Amino acid sequence: MEYSDSKNQVMTIQEILDRMNDETSLEAGNFIINNHTKNISWISIIFIFFRTFAYHYIYKLQILKGVDGLILSRLAAIKEMVTKMKVWEYQMRGKSPGSKLPPVSEEEILIIKKRYSG
Repeated sequence: MEYSDSKNQVMTIQEILDRMNDETSLEAGNFIINNHTKNISWISIIFIFFRTFAYHYIYKLQILKGVDGLILSRLAAIKEMVTKMKVWEYQMRGKSPGSKLPPVSEEEILIIKKRYSG
């Protein structure tokens, strides 16, 4: 997860969260397209948060960056958890007749990608 924009300027938390929302939608869409039969469980949603946090904070040595490392590790973990939650939401809504599925169409993915390409 990058925290600078295309001009290499540090992003605000708000900009990071906006970008994270778009990126998680893209990743959820890709997961659904490529692994449409794999179900997401609530255990995997919880586990991915702790695993990702530990990976970034300890293994990637974000712990050495103090509060900045803590915040970046938490944001990385939240991003992974939100991606899994969006896939889960898509799967649950797909089981309910008449429910509206979240947007993960190819057209919407292209619109999101255009926002972040050079």
